[in-house]
Amino acid sequence: MSYKCIECGKIFNAKSRLIYHQRSHRGEKTCKCNECDKVFTAKSYLVCHQRIHSGKKPHICKECGKAFNARSSLIHHNRNDTGEKPNTCKECSKAFNAKSSLVHHQRIHTGEKPYKCNECEKVFNAISSLICHRRIHSGEKP
Repeated sequence: MSYKCIECGKIFNAKSRLIYHQRSHRGEKTCKCNECDKVFTAKSYLVCHQRIHSGKKPHICKECGKAFNARSSLIHHNRNDTGEKPNTCKECSKAFNAKSSLVHHQRIHTGEKPYKCNECEKVFNAISSLICHRRIHSGEKP
């Protein structure tokens, strides 16, 4: 079962993750990092973030030995190794190894463009496209 955020369309596999995510729309961030003062909506996100400061990478790939600070990163890595693509588009049956890739792909079908340039109001379906576009206004070269 999946749970969709009505604010931004992001999809979660657990209701608790959706609830934590919805806090971000309301500005509720109660878990603060004592190293850099970054705040998070859930303690689990804070714990994962703190591994950046400590250098801990407890999630190890059994195939190649590469270490990761987040379990989700290990899962994504393993899918790249195995070629597993468990996330399938219901519109065209294209398969993806990451849920985020599927969500991004689905914008092709829906026409959704959630990223807007605050300089000229142009909209984009990917944050990377917006970042690239902003260089037009700043004069920055890629």
